[in-house]
Amino acid sequence: MKNNYPTKKLGEVCEIVGGGTPSTANSLYWGSDYFWVTPKDLGRLGTIEISYTERKISKAGLENSSAKLLPVGSVILSTRAPIGYVVINSVEVATNQGCRSFICSKEIFNRYLYHFLRLNTGYLNSLGSGSTFREVAGSRLKEIEIPLPPFAEQRKIVEKIEGIFAKIDEASSLRAESLTASAALLPSALHQIFSSASSPQAPHQKHSNILQNVGML
Repeated sequence: MKNNYPTKKLGEVCEIVGGGTPSTANSLYWGSDYFWVTPKDLGRLGTIEISYTERKISKAGLENSSAKLLPVGSVILSTRAPIGYVVINSVEVATNQGCRSFICSKEIFNRYLYHFLRLNTGYLNSLGSGSTFREVAGSRLKEIEIPLPPFAEQRKIVEKIEGIFAKIDEASSLRAESLTASAALLPSALHQIFSSASSPQAPHQKHSNILQNVGML
């Protein structure tokens, strides 16, 4: 598969927004209108999409905090504690400040961005800074370059990636010795798709990191 696609910065093809937490001292801000995503919620998921969270905030809580209501299909990334959980929301949600969310333009397929972020967890962690816990700033996320084939080609790439992961999931449910064979299902082209950017901000992910992201290592 060719990997000489043009690249664009994420800030050029997505609106990147942060989250927030309403005051916990005001009960009127909690428990009614909108699902409220935290990194803890993302860590519990074993699926691409999120449609439920442990806590909800009210309309008043949304309006009186830095939380933003995200449209369906946004890509949500945990940017601290830990860095690297990724989901797509299938219902409107808000997030806390431990997440950054990508509202995709017509140039980028949300599931393509999802896999790009998921397969580059190591690189995202390298961008983190902070003394108490590492966090990736929105300004750094905006500068990350992503290979950007035409939209129809992005869909084809996603189909191939998800087909590979489906086969790995199937293989991992068999005998332990089949895990070695399942690793061979990941072609080197998968890594090449997401490592063609020429900028110093471009992700560089070893093949073993891809396996870690699908629970193989």
